[in-house]
Parts: sequence; structure tokens; C-alpha cells
Amino acid sequence: MFLLLMERDSLIKIIEEGIGEGPIHLCLSEHNNKIYCVNWGGNVSVISSDLDSVINVISVAPCSHSMCYNLRDKKVYVGHLYNPVVEIICTEGDTIITTINVGSDIVPFGICYDSIHNKIYISTGANYVVVIDGETNNIIDVIYFYGWPWIVFFNPLNKKIYVSYENPWIPESSFVGIIDGSTGRKIDSISLYRRGAYYPFCLNPQENRVYIPHAWCDANGNPMDSVISIIKDNSEISESSTCFFEIKYFPNSFNPEYIILPFWIENIEIFEISGKLIKKERRGNIIFLKNLKSGVYFVRMSSFKKEYIKKLLIIK
Repeated sequence: MFLLLMERDSLIKIIEEGIGEGPIHLCLSEHNNKIYCVNWGGNVSVISSDLDSVINVISVAPCSHSMCYNLRDKKVYVGHLYNPVVEIICTEGDTIITTINVGSDIVPFGICYDSIHNKIYISTGANYVVVIDGETNNIIDVIYFYGWPWIVFFNPLNKKIYVSYENPWIPESSFVGIIDGSTGRKIDSISLYRRGAYYPFCLNPQENRVYIPHAWCDANGNPMDSVISIIKDNSEISESSTCFFEIKYFPNSFNPEYIILPFWIENIEIFEISGKLIKKERRGNIIFLKNLKSGVYFVRMSSFKKEYIKKLLIIK
């Protein structure tokens, strides 16, 4: 009789020492393999992924609420409720390098990173979204809405930022404002016909759809809407059907160590299925993929002022 031993997931550790009061948001610093955990009580725990333990604790303002990671400049951005500042941590030394006042005393409900244009978008409890330059740490724009912005979400496939907000004059509906990441201008607003778009969005890059959960309670604490809205960008599909050139895979198409593109291709970007940018090349016809894990990826390329997106499946 033979027993077939299946690989299975298991709990390997619970980290308690060094975790502050109310861990609320996590992000990964990929270049040095560290996890940053923002704690509601007013600090950030730095976790070594190699050791699975806290190696540093960074004091920040209280009511810490949200964070995001800038891979290009190796920074973590921390926002707070009831405190109008965003603190920027350098992940090389785990120190706060600057604090930015974004003007509203109930901020931020959300932070997202535009990995293509190196900008950070911060929704505030007031009627605007603040834009920070990832390189200089300066506020470079303020985008106004007719209401209170909550969640900000970056879609790398169409270079747009989605902002959920509520209009006080139309209380029965949440809205999603859409910002063109290339110009920084608000280009559209969509009524969702339901309230409560207060929680993180999810991207399906294969269909270029954004999923938005709704949940809220009335003044008496009774649960109200429990639905999900779906936004689809019909102006651009996730995989180009008119790509006229060939991508060559070596040694094979299912586990390529590198791909070969025509020499005129430029601005090559590779995204995970979650929409996260993991590789960027200005130009080059040989793109190495050896370090990519099994999964679905998207390769975005430009040629002759046109953009093309092709799906890449890796099985190891």
C-alpha cells in the first residue's frame, strides 16, 4: 500500500513581539525582502521575510491607517486618520525622511502608487485628492471632487486612477471619479447607484475590470448595502488582438527564461495579474524572465506610437 503525501499549506509562525497595537495594513519592500506593517497605535513594524520576525519599529503619528510602497525610489508612505500628514519612510535605513502636510484633518482614507508615472495619490476627508511626486516628495497637484474621496486605486493597464467618493447632495449613491494618470486630470465620473464604496478595489487585468465592494450601516448600526459594483474600461482591452509582430520564447513558451522582441519595440513593462508592475525596460529586444514565478503576467509594449498588451503564462 502506498501513501500519497500531498503538499499542503500550514501555519508556520505567529509574530507577536514587536507588533504594535492594531496592525491594519501591510506592504512588501521587494528590493530588500521586508514587510512593513502599519499599526493603528502609531508605529510601523518592520518584518524580515528571511527571519519572519520584527527587526525594527518606526514611530509614526497616531491613528496610522494606510500605506503604499514606491519600488522605484524605495520608499513607504504612511497616512493617518484625524491627522493631516503623510510620513515617508526610506526602506534602506528604516527612517522617516520627511513629513508632508496634505491639508485635511481627516486623511487619508486611501493611498495608491502610480508605478508608471512615479506619483502617489492620497484621498482626503475633504473634497480633493493630493498628488505627490515620488522622486522629490513634493505636492505637485490637487484634484478636486464634489464630495468626500475615500479609496484611490491605480490601474496600470489603462494608466487611470479610480477614486470612490460621496456627493453630499446625492446621498443615496457613491461615485467613482476617474483620473488620467498621464495628464493628472479628472476625465469622468460614474454613479454606482449604491452607497458604501469605502473598501479596497480589485483589478481583473484579463478583462480590464475593476471590482468595488459596498458595505455600510445606517445611524442605528443596521447593515445596509452588500453588493459589488464592476467597472469595465471599454476603450482598451487587456490583450491586444491586433499585435502584428511575433514574440519569441526561449527555451519554450511555458517556462521562458527570456523573450525576444523586434528591435523597434520600446517601453516594455511586465505586470503581475494583480496589476503590479514588476519589470520595466526602456528599450531592448531581449527581456529576461528567469526570476518570475509561475503565474499569469501581462507584457505591455509600445511601437510607432501604439501600445500592445500580450498575456504571458509561466508554468514551472
